Parts: sequence; structure tokens; C-alpha cells
Amino acid sequence: MNKMYITLLCCFVLITAMLWLNGKQDSEAEVQKLLSKWDNGEITSEQKAKAIAELQRYWAKNPELTSEQVQQLSRFITVFEADGFQLMEYIENPEIYGASARESYHIVLHQGVVQILDQKGSLRVDEMLKRDDNLYYIYATDYKMGALTGLRMFSIGIDEDQQLKLTSLIDKEPLDPEVVYDERSEILYAREGHIYVEDIKDRGAKVTIQAGASRLVLELGKEGRYTLSRNELNL
Repeated sequence: MNKMYITLLCCFVLITAMLWLNGKQDSEAEVQKLLSKWDNGEITSEQKAKAIAELQRYWAKNPELTSEQVQQLSRFITVFEADGFQLMEYIENPEIYGASARESYHIVLHQGVVQILDQKGSLRVDEMLKRDDNLYYIYATDYKMGALTGLRMFSIGIDEDQQLKLTSLIDKEPLDPEVVYDERSEILYAREGHIYVEDIKDRGAKVTIQAGASRLVLELGKEGRYTLSRNELNL
């Protein structure tokens, strides 16, 4: 009797495991199918929304996936990771949608909770770092204006309810004459040419940026915002 019970239990566990594995494979195949169509420009706006929802659902059901496994879903997915906090970035194929018109999507995974950070944006994340417990700094390039890139720096804070709070890290005053800050979009632009992060030191305490022909240093103040402290070098 005991042997029969053990045999039945083993069969039940095996069947359950097989059903779970098949379900996971089917879900992964569906996500890859939708993303493949998206990568090749064969998708509608409604299908885009479905693809992001399926991607979010798949990641939430499989939080144990490594960054490399998630990136295998599409060649246009990049995953940034810092101490268990993961940020997934999907940017549309520039050859299909255009370098400045392509949309960006960002999804966050933290302690098993998956949340959409933004949709239909124009950000390409350059760097992410952990600043403190439940506090992460993001440095990103905004490419909406094709001939003039912008720089966005913001923090992602996580409260006790796992809700995300985004806060701009740029102090709009005082500003260097070489740059201008768009308060509405929270994006920093060079008055002439492109702008980008060149170097980050001391866990974000000091950031060097290239703004047009000038190299500028940003220092993190006590209130958690960067000020453009000095022009380090004119090229």
C-alpha cells in the first residue's frame, strides 16, 4: 500500500513538473514570437501593448531568470542589474522605426515584483548603480531630438509597499552657460552639440559629462541633486 502511494505521489509530482515546464515553454515561445514580429516591424500598436504585457507577465512568473536569459528573448533587450535589482530595457529596431522615432520601454524587477517603469519613451540607459538600500541611480541618453541628444539622470526609490518613486537628480540652478535644463522633461541639453556621460566616480558622487565642446563636472549635493560645479576642460 505504501509503495503504491509513493508511486502515485511520484507520478503526480512528475506530471505537475511537466505541465509547469510546458506552460513556461509555451509562454516563452509566445513572448519571443511577439518580440520577433516587433523587431521586424510586423506589429500593430495594439500588439505592442500585448507584447509588453506578456513580457511583464512572463518575467513575473519566472523571476529566477538570469539577465542573459532575459536578453535572449530579443536582440533589442538589455538588462541592467545592481544587487538583485534589475532594469530591463527594450528599444525598437532603429532600422525599422528610425534612430530618433523608435520607442523605448523599461520594466523593473525587484524582490519578485515586476513593474513597468515607462512606455513609449525615448531613453537609452547608459548606467545604473545602487546608491543606497532601495535607491538606485539611472543615467540615460534621451534621443528624441535626433540632432541633439539630451541627458536624463534620475533616482528610483522603492517604498515599503514596493512602489517606485522617480526623482530627477539634476539641480536646475545654478547652471553652466554651456547647458540648458528643460524642467518639464527633466532633461539636460548642451546648447551646441551632443551631451553624454563620460565618467562616474564614487558611486555617483561625481559625474563627468561631455556637453558640446566642454567637459563639465557634476557633484552630488546633500539634498541628493547634482550641480554643475565647474568647467574642467574646454576642448
